Amino acid sequence: VVTINNYQDAKKDRTKLNNLVKVLQTKRKQFEDTELIAWKDAKAALMRIEKIISEASDNLASGIRDIDEKEKIAKMEEVRDSFELINLPIPVTFDKLYDRSVYDKKSMSVKNIMEDMQLKIDRINSDYQMMKLFMPDDPAEAEQVKRVYAETLSVTHAKGKADELKAIRQKVEKEAEEQHGDNDAKEIVAPVEESKKSIGEAPK
Repeated sequence: VVTINNYQDAKKDRTKLNNLVKVLQTKRKQFEDTELIAWKDAKAALMRIEKIISEASDNLASGIRDIDEKEKIAKMEEVRDSFELINLPIPVTFDKLYDRSVYDKKSMSVKNIMEDMQLKIDRINSDYQMMKLFMPDDPAEAEQVKRVYAETLSVTHAKGKADELKAIRQKVEKEAEEQHGDNDAKEIVAPVEESKKSIGEAPK
């Protein structure tokens, strides 16, 4: 810590330290220019070789990835051909069920994938039987409920859509009934008012 009492000594010490740094820097540069010059050349040569090898490896990796991707696509298309023969009660797309993050693995054969896909198809059929309990009678509304399930694969979400459509339908029906009731009331009141008017205008 520099104080007023050791200020001059601190300045001298700072000068000594700066001079020491300069000496060390000079010695380091001399060492690099003499002892390390051979290593610098060797390092540059090694780095050039590393670059050449890395580029060759990258080229091989690109070719390997291309072949791997073609094999994955071929496997997927083979499963797709079988899937398209299945008649599902809800139009769930193939891409919705084909999980590439799992099925692209080399450990997953076409047989393994078909077995797993069959489990998903069985679940869709089972879910559809459950959905019949709340499926709207109106074909357009039923199609909306099916679409929600096809997008989410969730009976809960499909039930929510069915409830939403039911609430809308009940609201419309209630408003229609109220409107119909008002019209009936007007049809009854109008003749009465006419009768009153006729009585009022009759000669005494």
